Amino acid sequence: MAEAIKAQEYLQQRIKAKTATNSFRTIPIIDLTRSFSDSLEDRQSVANEIHEACTKVGFFYITNHGISKDACDAALKLASRFFHELPQESKDAIHMKKSDQFRGYEPASFSSVVGDPTEKETKEAFNWGYEAGLDPTGGDGAYVELDGSSKGSPNQWPSEDEIPGFYKGIAEYYGEACFDGAREVLMVIRGKTTSQKSFEATE
Repeated sequence: MAEAIKAQEYLQQRIKAKTATNSFRTIPIIDLTRSFSDSLEDRQSVANEIHEACTKVGFFYITNHGISKDACDAALKLASRFFHELPQESKDAIHMKKSDQFRGYEPASFSSVVGDPTEKETKEAFNWGYEAGLDPTGGDGAYVELDGSSKGSPNQWPSEDEIPGFYKGIAEYYGEACFDGAREVLMVIRGKTTSQKSFEATE
């Protein structure tokens, strides 16, 4: 916990020290349709938009990403069941403070607004990370956490008896949205072909 606090303090110092070179009033919206094109020029144009958003703003929205509405709707229903139907004591049983990777239930009182530790958040969250059971490919056994550890799943899940189908539903959403969607964006960033230079190589 002490290391996490130090990390947060470090990030806050970096945020305060960094002066933005360009201000922005809207978050970029990037259409991924062209990323699925056979045209290298189309794919590069999307990659350039992502590069611009990452270097000038820091984040962006994506549209036409290929993630089905059914998958998104199912994930929202799971979230509603977790936050509105699960008893508080059951959520507390998988509190993120019990995970060394800070995964599990995060009550509003557990986090503070960046820059003001006395002002508490007004949202709840449920956090999870990679585990082979969520990977549609089954994983290759090479995954490691940010701290370099490669131990078993650090995720905490609600009881199947209390929310039947929760893990299965998360796995389906995670596979389609987080793996397929994220990998598509990463492939765009790296150029989608091994012969095309990545941004790191061209900067």
